Amino acid sequence: MPRYDFSSHTDRPTANCGGQNALIIMDGLWLLYRPAIRRLFDFRIFIDCPESLRMSRRLERDVAERGRNPTSVRRQFSTAVAPMHQRYVEPQGSDGLTSS
Repeated sequence: MPRYDFSSHTDRPTANCGGQNALIIMDGLWLLYRPAIRRLFDFRIFIDCPESLRMSRRLERDVAERGRNPTSVRRQFSTAVAPMHQRYVEPQGSDGLTSS
């Protein structure tokens, strides 16, 4: 399972997980985007989180864990993160995109 350290911009050591009958939970911004990948999952959930909550969580995380300042986090969110979310992530939650 790959892991990334955003504060040092490096990969962390990977860990083995799962067995033959394991329940594997995956998450990601693009996880449901490609039909070929969606078909690999037996069960899919798209969590639609309000923009204000996404912003507050990002602000808390980026300041505490990534050493960023609140002004830069808010600027990046409004100019890049929110527009890209609307364009690429939100459509993954629509009925047409995530249906089996």
